[in-house]
Amino acid sequence: MARWEELPCDLIIAISQRLESYVDYVRLGAICSSWNSAIPKSPTHLFKQIPWLMLPFDDETQTSRGFYSILDDKVYHLELSETRGKLFRGSCYGWLVILEMSPALCLFNPLTKFKITLPPLDTFPDMKSYCPDDKDKEYTIINCLHGVTRQWSQAYMREVYIKKLVLSSPPHDDYLAIAIFGEHRCLAFCKRNDNKWTAAETCNRHGFEDVIFYKDKIYALESYCELLISDTTSLPKFSLIEAKIPRLRNYTELNLVGSNNGLMMVERYYIYDDEDDEPDGDESDEVVHYKTSRFKIYLLKSKSGEEMLKWSKITHLGDNVMLLGYNASVLIPSVGVPKLKRNCIYYTDFQMECWEEDYFGGFDFGIFDLCDGRIKEFGELNLSSEYVWTPPLWVVPNP
Repeated sequence: MARWEELPCDLIIAISQRLESYVDYVRLGAICSSWNSAIPKSPTHLFKQIPWLMLPFDDETQTSRGFYSILDDKVYHLELSETRGKLFRGSCYGWLVILEMSPALCLFNPLTKFKITLPPLDTFPDMKSYCPDDKDKEYTIINCLHGVTRQWSQAYMREVYIKKLVLSSPPHDDYLAIAIFGEHRCLAFCKRNDNKWTAAETCNRHGFEDVIFYKDKIYALESYCELLISDTTSLPKFSLIEAKIPRLRNYTELNLVGSNNGLMMVERYYIYDDEDDEPDGDESDEVVHYKTSRFKIYLLKSKSGEEMLKWSKITHLGDNVMLLGYNASVLIPSVGVPKLKRNCIYYTDFQMECWEEDYFGGFDFGIFDLCDGRIKEFGELNLSSEYVWTPPLWVVPNP
């Protein structure tokens, strides 16, 4: 009988192709050198797409990054010293969107450590000039709506300029990138090998809340809940969708999420605690805490006999789970994944504006149960600090 480390390569490959988890794939290759040599460095089949939650660095000297897996309720650590000091703007297809202190903007795969450069910040449509020697006034911006010129510091640009950046496909293919940028949250795009960002043609003057690729279209949601659409086959040109707008009251965040049943809009509410905890009576050092309190979900539907679409409120996700995060929100089935609780929203923090003001930010994440409206914590996950930078991000393993 052959020793287990001498099993035929074809058999090892066949075993690897039956694995559904990237963690199990890595474990298989770690059993012995012959098995590791037999299987491809990057798997050739798709894994069950259950995102990991990328955790912040624990301290100033740490070079590894923790990734929380819902599948087995464990935190795995990857050596990512090259991301120390970088700022993350979410993820797309398993690639992290990273900003440097310079105008540099890139995509980074935490599993393969491969990096793809995007056109830098100083090539966006509202950019007049970038002067790195002009301290705290490095960027000169022309307001894309009103034409007013303003100067922004390098740190401020890095932290608030990009609200969202999404891709039409994994970046090793031909892709289209769409970004919500600037003070008034305009849209810009670039394609593979472009050297600058181009303003997208829209009929909007209120700024955008969210943008996603869904069923070969681009959908953009503006601040007053109007929905715009564009094809992906040519340069993005957005037109307004005639849809009845739901009555929204005091929401804090709106997000779009694609599903098999149609396009969803998620309304997120926060509660704020702005009481001064210090006994000195000085309110100038007051720090504001915020927490998610509830969600409402709407599905875009066509009503029989009417041309206009309508956002219809829904109260149940069935056997599905929604993972709602900064720059990455998906709906996935809970069937076959015991650790996922059906009909729940697993959410993370993405109130970008709050992180740079007198707020404790980054820690607002949990599980919202649509059945009873209650919120609970993620399994055994516990962050040591009340202030978290950068906040946890959903990342789909994509080696």
